[in-house]
Amino acid sequence: MSAQVKLMSLYEDWRAWTQVEGDAILTMDWARVAQCQDAKKELQAAIARRTQDARDELRLQGADQRILDGPLRAMVNELIGLEMRNQEYLSGQRVVLEKDRLEIEEGGRRVAKIHKSYTAPASAGWEQYS
Repeated sequence: MSAQVKLMSLYEDWRAWTQVEGDAILTMDWARVAQCQDAKKELQAAIARRTQDARDELRLQGADQRILDGPLRAMVNELIGLEMRNQEYLSGQRVVLEKDRLEIEEGGRRVAKIHKSYTAPASAGWEQYS
C-alpha cells in the first residue's frame, strides 16, 4: 500500500471518529467524546508521519507534489466542517446544561425557603432564665 493511500486512510479514520464524536456529544456521552478525542490525538502523530512519507514517495517517483495537495485539501476542508459542526453541538449542549444548572439552583433555593418556613426558629436560650 502506498504512503498516499495510507495517509488518506488515516484521514478517513479521523472522519469516522469525528462522526462518532458528534453523535456522542448529542447524547451527552462524555466518556465516548473523550475516547474519540484521544483517538484523534493519536491520529495526529500518525498523519504527520504519513504526510512526510507520502511527500517523500512522490519525490522519489519524480511526481508533482500537487498530486497529493488537492485530495488532502478536500479532505481537510471536509474535516474542518465536521469539527465545526461538533463545536456547534457542544455549544448547544452547553446551553442546555447551563439552563439545567440554573433550574437546579432555583429548586435548591425553593427547598431552602420551604424548609425555613416549616422549621421553628432557633431560640436564644433566654427562656431558661425566666
